[in-house]
Amino acid sequence: MLTPRFRLEQTNEFVIVYIEAPYVSASEVEFTILDNQFKFYVKPYFLRLSFSEPIVENGKESASYDIDKGLFTVHIPKLHVGEHFEDLDMLTQLLARKSTRTAPQPPRIEVLSSSPAQPEGDAAVPLAAAAAAAAESDDVGQADEEDDEDDWETEQTVPSTLEDLTGTPYGFDLKYRNVLGPFMQEMSDLVQLEDPEHTDLSRRNEARMAAQALFDEEHYMADFACQEELQHVFDNQPWWAQPRALVPACYSPQCVARLKAVSPGTASAGSYLCYTPSCTAARTHQTSIQWTDEERKQLLELPRREYLLSYPKSTAIMLFELVFAYVYDARTTLGDHTVESAWTISRLSPGLSYLQTFESFQSCAVACCERALMCPLYRNWRLVQQVLRDVRSIFNQGKEVVLRCLLKIHSLFARDEVRFVLNSVFMTDYCVWLQSLPKSAFQRVVKHVQDVHVEQTDLPWNLSTLEQAVVLCQEESTEEEEDDDDD
Repeated sequence: MLTPRFRLEQTNEFVIVYIEAPYVSASEVEFTILDNQFKFYVKPYFLRLSFSEPIVENGKESASYDIDKGLFTVHIPKLHVGEHFEDLDMLTQLLARKSTRTAPQPPRIEVLSSSPAQPEGDAAVPLAAAAAAAAESDDVGQADEEDDEDDWETEQTVPSTLEDLTGTPYGFDLKYRNVLGPFMQEMSDLVQLEDPEHTDLSRRNEARMAAQALFDEEHYMADFACQEELQHVFDNQPWWAQPRALVPACYSPQCVARLKAVSPGTASAGSYLCYTPSCTAARTHQTSIQWTDEERKQLLELPRREYLLSYPKSTAIMLFELVFAYVYDARTTLGDHTVESAWTISRLSPGLSYLQTFESFQSCAVACCERALMCPLYRNWRLVQQVLRDVRSIFNQGKEVVLRCLLKIHSLFARDEVRFVLNSVFMTDYCVWLQSLPKSAFQRVVKHVQDVHVEQTDLPWNLSTLEQAVVLCQEESTEEEEDDDDD
């Protein structure tokens, strides 16, 4: 476990501890106040402070978390109000373990009888040996009792105040460092890189390419042979495929002028909803999606940020793989996401699993298709093609529909005990940035998405040969059954 950075202050009533623990799940934090010791734990951080003066848990203790700064502020009540705590700047001493030394204890020997002391010789040895054995036995018994308690006495060191700037960046617009590394010790399944902080972009691509050897031909052939079991996936109509209400959008200057006269400031220079029966300039358009209460809450809780991107192209390309991964899971679960949904989405996205970036939408799409035929439960080429059509449809419907996909991923990750970290590195920024993306820029993204087409020949495996082998086996099986019927 890692020791977080911290500093302390005090008032007459409280000791105030400021703990830097960015990108953690605040709902998982544990605090303990006992005697003169304070303990703080949240993956992957642990902090234990031993004060020279007593503290108390009396209902006045409190804690708050600034998510933007990644800073916990904890108020710990003093047992004696007004008492001054010495040496709060001695951080190493505060982190030291509790002293296990105790005052010397006399040998616990029951005197059954007494006799004159023997002056010398070996006769004194049994008594000394008995005392040592009794003390050792008592120590063993005491150790057994202590073993029943949780061992919180882990070694701690004062964290460095210098950031490691040598790591390779990752995340949204490649602007994060030293975020995922601390979590990998306890969350090795977070990404598929052993050392995300020091794996450069080329080695990330090599790692993903090397994983192609894990392609399971038997699994693919079995899914191809049982395609009828996937029919429910294709028959299902997900939310993005359901028709929305049509309303008349008017471009008539006369109607716009009339509306301005009736209600100044409500008509824009473009179109507006027209309800004039005699108007011939109105054309029907789909209404925008209606946010649910949960989605509204998510949008309101997002931070207010402005972005000047360093890598706008690769940042926009990752939108494709995020929507692809979400669509696959939504289709295969029929919109009823499971506890495995966060894992599925993170594994299908090369950017989330290998922190990889792409220079073209086509190469990104090919990588996504590869992942969809390697990782999830259903590995079917027809399903992959359906997901690609869904992705093109979603982007074509507008920015709001893409944003809903991102919000759903954000919600799934927030509830996952491992992948909540990916929200801090990827999803929160994407949900905020997409809303500010100009319409012209989004339309360019849509055009690139519409141009994406992936064929079996683009993949590193000979899928057509595997499918032909399945067809031949099925034909032979059918012929054998017909022969048996004739007999």
